[in-house]
Amino acid sequence: MLSSFERRGVIKEIFVWSELGSPNELRKEWLPQFEAAVKTLRVDLKGPIDDEWILKFTDLERPTQTPGVYEESIFHVRAHFNDTLWEIYTLERPRFGRTIDSLIRFVPKLGYTLFPPSFIKNLMESYDPYQELMTFKAQRDYFSIEVGNPHEKIRRNFADLSYKSSNVPEDFVTLVEKRPVGPLMLTSADIKITYHSSEERTCRIRINIDGRLSQVQRGDKDIFLEVRKRVLNFLSKKSEEVLYSIPVSQIETVEDPKSGTKIISKKIIQQSKPILIKLRKEIDRSDYNKIIGLFTRNFRQSNFFGAIEKQSESLCLVRTTGADGAGDALVEIPLAKDTIFIHPQPTTTPRTVDRIYRTILEKLDVDSILAAQIAEA
Repeated sequence: MLSSFERRGVIKEIFVWSELGSPNELRKEWLPQFEAAVKTLRVDLKGPIDDEWILKFTDLERPTQTPGVYEESIFHVRAHFNDTLWEIYTLERPRFGRTIDSLIRFVPKLGYTLFPPSFIKNLMESYDPYQELMTFKAQRDYFSIEVGNPHEKIRRNFADLSYKSSNVPEDFVTLVEKRPVGPLMLTSADIKITYHSSEERTCRIRINIDGRLSQVQRGDKDIFLEVRKRVLNFLSKKSEEVLYSIPVSQIETVEDPKSGTKIISKKIIQQSKPILIKLRKEIDRSDYNKIIGLFTRNFRQSNFFGAIEKQSESLCLVRTTGADGAGDALVEIPLAKDTIFIHPQPTTTPRTVDRIYRTILEKLDVDSILAAQIAEA
């Protein structure tokens, strides 16, 4: 349990994949560049204090009523899994988009984790019959939809279609599972979890596809921390699978005993292992060509670029690179099969796998499942 969680307040968290050695590397290189780029923010990093770092943003465009004092936003950072995952949380109500989100987008070695629709659905089902779905959001390429209870405040301009529902769970089944308007990708859900014992304990929690977990309003923090633990377990399994699949080599020096010549070479100590994405249906010719395009030349649609390494009538192997610094990987696309394989490279990271998987979810199959989740589905 994080010590700051004991304080009163509503917890809001972002889970971020990191390729930095520690949050301290922000101070050395990235924060000065970030301040110079945005000009109106000052960022201070303190720590580590009890295994946590503290990021304080000062917004020079938002003065307070006290002369010379400006609006501040404070975030706590806790690293997991050998610093590959950062848990960034706050108990305040800062302007996320202007502060921490802006920094995450600026640093190429940081990227949001992915909570896929299948994980969100499994999380909801795991709390039956103690949970109630309050609102949800879903999207396709060309529109988004938001559904909430009659007493919910719906942000009219946030989605292309928003409405108040008398039965949110039923509409969830109709729109997301039965699909009268076609496949919709679940992107966010508000779940109210209630336990009845000697006294009623309740907590309303929002989980978002972009690695976000938060309390919507004040509630039982033990319930929130229980959900947080499930989220960390999920991310731990994903991280382990990717790291176990990435090829690893080490430099070794061999000396010829006769001539004394030293030969430096790379020794492979862990082979690349493919990561499976299971699809709802077999890949037809149209999907086959679409996937190749997404990972080679359709930069605006997928944020990837790459080249075909090998291609036959029924199989294509694409080397693709994330334009946002997410690393590269080989993507194996077999025609008339219901699987896609990601072949990790030395530069592949958990963020690389998340970015490829999300592209498949958004552009091809909202029901696709990453191998690590198949046992949970």
